[in-house]
Amino acid sequence: MRLIFDEEYEDVDSSIRDYDDNKYCLFIDSAGSNEAPSTIEVHWHEWLEIVHIIDGHMTTITPSGSFEVGPGDVIVIGMQSLHKMIGNAGHFRLQCLHINNGFIIQHMPSTLLLDKVFMIKDYNGFIDLFSQVIAKMNHDDIISQLEYKASLLSLLAHCLQESHYDPTSYHHENNDIFSRILFFVSTHYREDISLQYLSNHFGYTTQHISLMFKRYSNTNYYTYLTKLRLDRAKFLLMTSSKRIIDIAFECGFSSEHALINHFKKWYAMTPSQYRKQQHS
Repeated sequence: MRLIFDEEYEDVDSSIRDYDDNKYCLFIDSAGSNEAPSTIEVHWHEWLEIVHIIDGHMTTITPSGSFEVGPGDVIVIGMQSLHKMIGNAGHFRLQCLHINNGFIIQHMPSTLLLDKVFMIKDYNGFIDLFSQVIAKMNHDDIISQLEYKASLLSLLAHCLQESHYDPTSYHHENNDIFSRILFFVSTHYREDISLQYLSNHFGYTTQHISLMFKRYSNTNYYTYLTKLRLDRAKFLLMTSSKRIIDIAFECGFSSEHALINHFKKWYAMTPSQYRKQQHS
């Protein structure tokens, strides 16, 4: 499988950026001082992001809530997870490991960590694996490369354990197919992706795809898609000053009216009322 290296990572200062020859991972070690709080606006990555704070504090804001991250803390930010980061004023040092989604889906369904954000509780065990990955990243002998992959897989297993993964929710049969479909939907939700579109793209009947959504997510496809779009809209309402109409189009709704109607149906309030409530 060809692994894609996102252009956003090419833009990272090469003095703090390092990655292995196969580009399974990108490692960033950044330190400095902020005269005032520093903000990274709302964004998301195709890759899994793991942030280890050594010095300083930051707040990570997600659709599901805020996380206060300080020295000795590790936060895992799943693929496609919308988030905003605010670093406090003062000295800071952080280590950030991004794991290529192409590597992940070779070994597990990427949907198991899709759109999840959580703090690591078993810090010592996790940091041991984290450090092993970094130490072996650029060794090109066969033994080191095997150890590198083993440590990386162990790190992913640890992430999965701490994500409150429910083993009974994983069905091996057809799960790889469904994982691919969910990942596609999560990256194309802004577009007009009907069941027929998915059928044509993946080569399965609309009935088969509908059954997979019923079986694996306990909902129908259009309900899943609408809730995904609404979650994105809620986050933008909470963290930006964008106009409602702009948020509607950015989140895949056909009009401002469509967003308002769905929002009222799900949350019994308009987007404007929700925004006002969040900022009161």
